[in-house]
Amino acid sequence: MIDYTPNFNDPRVVKRVNSAIGFTNALLSDSPKQLYTRFIDKHFGASSHKLSKYLRSHLLICIDTHYDMKNGLCKMYIRNKRGLNYLSDMIQYNTSEHTSESATQYQKGLNWATLTYKQQIASGDFEYSERSHRLCSPIQGIRTTLREDLFNNAGYSYNYDISTAAPTLMYQHYMQCADYCGLVLETIEDYIANKSERRAELCKGANLEADVVKKIFNGLFNGAKLSIHYNTQLFKLIGCDVAKMRYLQQHEYLTALKADIKTMWDTIRSGLPKQYYTDRFNKNGSPRARQFNSKQKWNIYFQLERKVLNEMRDYLKTLRCRFFLEHDGFRCTTKINTVDISQWIEAGTGFKLTLTEKCYTSSIIA
Repeated sequence: MIDYTPNFNDPRVVKRVNSAIGFTNALLSDSPKQLYTRFIDKHFGASSHKLSKYLRSHLLICIDTHYDMKNGLCKMYIRNKRGLNYLSDMIQYNTSEHTSESATQYQKGLNWATLTYKQQIASGDFEYSERSHRLCSPIQGIRTTLREDLFNNAGYSYNYDISTAAPTLMYQHYMQCADYCGLVLETIEDYIANKSERRAELCKGANLEADVVKKIFNGLFNGAKLSIHYNTQLFKLIGCDVAKMRYLQQHEYLTALKADIKTMWDTIRSGLPKQYYTDRFNKNGSPRARQFNSKQKWNIYFQLERKVLNEMRDYLKTLRCRFFLEHDGFRCTTKINTVDISQWIEAGTGFKLTLTEKCYTSSIIA
């Protein structure tokens, strides 16, 4: 425990605490999320400061302390609901800010996000940083329902996504490869055409939530293993449940899908230059070849996704509307002709894609 109590009569302290409360409510929920330390520092203050340590201890629960700077893996956090309520009460009772009395934690998060990103949202001039071929914005990390209200309140009511983005792009890339021999991968094609049904079947059979099943399928397409090992991604995803993993390992459809995915990646890899270690050697002294791992596969997908996103951006600029890019889709202030933009993307990339449209109506006013 930290032997420190903030001075809630100090306006600077109140401002920092309110910012931290809003940040936590906007980004975190009961589901684990990765957060960069520097990102937390920006809204909580440097981790060496007493107030920042106090806020971290009351608002954040770190459920996975593992991080890997080289591979971009951060610690995992969930919100501390008890701490959120405690600090909100302390602000309420020690200051004249009575507006927080009726505000829910959700509304506090929405109000924080609205104030923090007001200028970018109003102008449509968003700030992105490039990471692993992706255009990234802190806004993308805001909780889904809250992010929808944030944009809907500002007129960004139309949301567009590539249907079955990762499998579709990788499969079509496979068919564009120089070594493609015309082999149709029937299970992959079935999944792309019937993803909702296949996911629903696995949800029921394995007793898993829909978002978990979606991550399992996407993970398989990029090299994740169905393994009973506590360090593997998918085993941790299902709560290290051995019985459920046994079920997945023996699942007939997943077995056929994995075989098709292997064929797809073998074909894609054959056209890539081999990579070698500089400090590992075979017995004959030759450099040892690097394995074609999941990180490399995701990197290829992100490159394909970025090509499509660039075409989306160029198309949207011709409409002169405000829009926000979100990796494999975007949201905007104008209804888009999905046939026109699909044809534009195909002309620029060769990919034949289907875009799904959602139109939202906000029920919350910040």
